[in-house]
Amino acid sequence: MDEEIKRSLSSGAKTPKELREAVVTKTGVSDRVYFWHLKKLLERKEIEETFKEEGGRKIRKYALRPENSLLVKATGKGIVCYRPEFPVSRRLLELASWIKRDPNGWVESQHVEEAKQLLAHYLLPEIREPYEDPDSYAFVWPHEGKSSLYLPDFIHSRFFNLKDVHNAVTENLETEKDFSGDVFVGVYFSPFIAEYATAFEDMEAQMRYVGKPSEFVADEKPHSISIAVCKRKDGSMLVIHVESREGEIDKTWAKSLAQQLRAKKIQIHKYISEDVRRKLLFNLREALKKHKLLIPKRYAKLIDELLDYSYKKPSSGYAIALAIAVDLCQKE
Repeated sequence: MDEEIKRSLSSGAKTPKELREAVVTKTGVSDRVYFWHLKKLLERKEIEETFKEEGGRKIRKYALRPENSLLVKATGKGIVCYRPEFPVSRRLLELASWIKRDPNGWVESQHVEEAKQLLAHYLLPEIREPYEDPDSYAFVWPHEGKSSLYLPDFIHSRFFNLKDVHNAVTENLETEKDFSGDVFVGVYFSPFIAEYATAFEDMEAQMRYVGKPSEFVADEKPHSISIAVCKRKDGSMLVIHVESREGEIDKTWAKSLAQQLRAKKIQIHKYISEDVRRKLLFNLREALKKHKLLIPKRYAKLIDELLDYSYKKPSSGYAIALAIAVDLCQKE
């Protein structure tokens, strides 16, 4: 989320309304999460609030701070130098743990390169077997400064293999805008907005002042999610559309979307039984494991849910909507 806000400001200063619309529309996060991240970026002085005279009145805008203000001063033996510093986030530490455990076969990216620099970091979580099935594994986090002490609150179970999800993320594949394969749409109703939130983007500050890597938050905010996948010529699947809206499923909206995408099939689930849910999610996990699915990186909300998804906790519904679409596609 921090990176998306900064990316939006990289093209120039924006008014509060312009910035919110650019970020929230693209990522699909709630206003609460957006304003929380905006506040932290202002506190860390990575962005700044400016005022500009326009038409005889002052217009408030947000802008990136000059690059030099993001450099950290380091001294030693009478020498003063500046070095760039990226925040040591929960995501990067989790990624570093996986790279340490399984160093080969990663799709190269900026995040992978940054994570490799953290392989010896003292806050690196340990990857263990899940404490209960059907999750795949658990991150077990150390206390800040005391890597040998673990507490139950610091155990985060996950359903999807992090490496599989990471390697499924791709560029937007602009050359495939005019795709020729069949399209399949999955629609799901979720009564919750669920996510992991942190008070500080930097994990060193997070652990020092909060004492745990993140907090799971589930708000009762009903919404519907629609995800479309396209079957490619090589048999793999590409996510081509992710859309959500507040409230219960509007069948007119879902069918209009399917018509717009010229979908071959659409399946709508307002409620889903446990046996069907298990089948769909296990099938999606297998598709990721076999590298049969590609997800453009602009679908940040979907990717975040796959990375954090735990079978026993409420979710925002993106994973299940994707699982429905993938299952439809594979049946053809």
